[in-house]
Parts: sequence; structure tokens; C-alpha cells
Amino acid sequence: VIIYRYINLSDVDRLQELLLESKLYFPRPSEFNDPFEFKPKRIAMEAVDIDQEIVETDVDPSLDQAYRLICVELDKFGVCCFSESCSNINMWSHYAERHSGACVGFETGDDFFKDLQRVDYEYERHDFDLRNDVQEDIVRKVMLRKYESWINEQEWRLLRKPGGEPVSFN
Repeated sequence: VIIYRYINLSDVDRLQELLLESKLYFPRPSEFNDPFEFKPKRIAMEAVDIDQEIVETDVDPSLDQAYRLICVELDKFGVCCFSESCSNINMWSHYAERHSGACVGFETGDDFFKDLQRVDYEYERHDFDLRNDVQEDIVRKVMLRKYESWINEQEWRLLRKPGGEPVSFN
């Protein structure tokens, strides 16, 4: 199976990493442009034992401590996004420099792509309960979900930790 990554040619560092060094950049969620993506909707707080460490972050200080801690933890991941299509006009517009960028195809048979997962498109952001959801469930439900209006992207994602770094592929 081939998946595609739309790229911006003016980002010379990322382009060089991709084409000359065989590396893909895994941005952290805070580097994405959608303020609602990678954020759960709300949290049930009853009977939850939260670590009271001080969090230094750009997360809205009006949010409760548990929510901020979760957002900080999620932001430690890197997310590399791909599409099933190389001919999606909206993808070319949004992610390939308004149709002047490029689209690179990747064979997914390599071990590098073994954790590749399809994005779920839903009407609502994930509403989880800290009493019942385990960390892996939160990561999957929040980081692999997008608003349903983006379904035309046919997106797949790779998650890596730590985020904000390039990762070598074959």
C-alpha cells in the first residue's frame, strides 16, 4: 500500500531531511494549526488522584490541572500525517503550498510504518473519563481523531515519542 505526504517546498530544512537524509519530521501537537485537534473535549474529575507537579506550558491556565497535564503529555508525542490520495485538491491547497509544493509516496511494507494508523473522523472530540480510560486509550482516541469535515483527507498517522524531531526511514 502506498500513502502520500504533501510537502511545502519552501521549508528547505524539512525538504533536505526528507529527500537527502531520508528523515521524516514528527511535529508535536502544539505545532499543528487546528486549536481543537489533539485536545479532549472534557474530563470527568471525581475520585481522580492527580500528580500536583507544576506545569510550564502554553496551555490555557483556566483549564483544570488534570486537563493541562494530559495536554502536556500528549504534546510529548510527534505526529507524522499521510493521505491515501495523491490527487486531493484540498490537500494540495492546504499542505503543498497552494498547489506549488510536492507529494511524496511511501511504500508501507517497511517496519518504519508498522504502527501506521487510520484517523477516525467524528462529529465530536473525544470525551473521556480519567477514572476509566488508560493512557494508551487517551492517546489513541485523542491523537487519531479529527472533526468529520476533514474526512476527505483520508488521513493516516504515525505517532512517535519524543515529538518535534526528524526520524530516519529506509
